[in-house]
Amino acid sequence: MPWTQLNERDLTEGEQAKLPHGTMASSTITWLDDVNGTAEFEPAGTHPDYRRLGLARAMLLHGMHLARAAGAGHVTVASLGAPGHPQARGPHYGVGFWELTRDAPLIKTTNSG
Repeated sequence: MPWTQLNERDLTEGEQAKLPHGTMASSTITWLDDVNGTAEFEPAGTHPDYRRLGLARAMLLHGMHLARAAGAGHVTVASLGAPGHPQARGPHYGVGFWELTRDAPLIKTTNSG
């Protein structure tokens, strides 16, 4: 399944939520899967000093518009939305996403030598 970045420049440089002095306040990357006609947000985030200003919502809506224009029929989110991080889900629910599944991340440590 070929994954390509959808207008990463537009999302992270051209129209990112940036303050006049250059500090990035909010950003996201939207990945497009041309074969399946879907897109995915991963990651999306806002600096703690600039939360609750609507910046994450604006970034998500902008990404969804770009995805639709590129032919995506639906968009998914990979979110750190575990019970210990409920604030990570709020912006996604606020623009119409709902929980479909909770993945179980698997981690393997490597030993050197």
